[in-house]
Amino acid sequence: MVHKLGFDTPPGGKIGSDQHVLNDHTYCCQLAPDVCSANGEPSSDIAERCLAWHNKRINQRVKDAKKL
Repeated sequence: MVHKLGFDTPPGGKIGSDQHVLNDHTYCCQLAPDVCSANGEPSSDIAERCLAWHNKRINQRVKDAKKL
């Protein structure tokens, strides 16, 4: 599940400010508690699942950035 960022204006700024950057990180381990092994890495057998999740998250952040 991918959610919107949760704020309507950039922190400390205003809509359309040219002084702000949206910097979000995406890691497959955020997908679910059982995705990553004890070494902190997902196994290669879920690569397609990870890629699909990354794509959803990145597309949502594009929408969030355009809104801000």
